[in-house]
Amino acid sequence: MAGLSNAKLTFLCMAEVWRLTGLAEQICLCVCVKTFYKLKGNRPVTRPQLLQESLDLCAEAVTQKLVSYSMQAERYLKDSVNGQLIFILQILTVLYCIYQCFSLFLFCVYCTLLVSVCLFLSVRLFFFTLFLYMDHVV
Repeated sequence: MAGLSNAKLTFLCMAEVWRLTGLAEQICLCVCVKTFYKLKGNRPVTRPQLLQESLDLCAEAVTQKLVSYSMQAERYLKDSVNGQLIFILQILTVLYCIYQCFSLFLFCVYCTLLVSVCLFLSVRLFFFTLFLYMDHVV
């Protein structure tokens, strides 16, 4: 492990401790479940909706619940991602509309300025022509 810093070594050790702790918890749970079903004997289960008749049925029920939870988590993730994508697309649509409106506004301002300049030049040309005409007439 040469070349690893103390922080990395500490992190790796902590990760290994967490992994071993999780493994120990799983083993303990399996031992407890097996012990329960061994000690239960042939007595009927008083709460069949919560406790299964045998270890195999218990494992099957837990597996079904885990698969169900996994599917629910995937569905939730998919829905939340789709919801976020729809929200982002709505924001982009609004921003594009604002951009188009602003572009149209700038075009209108440009056209107004162009028309104003043309009108100003036309009036100026009119008066210039009028003054030239007046100078020739007088």
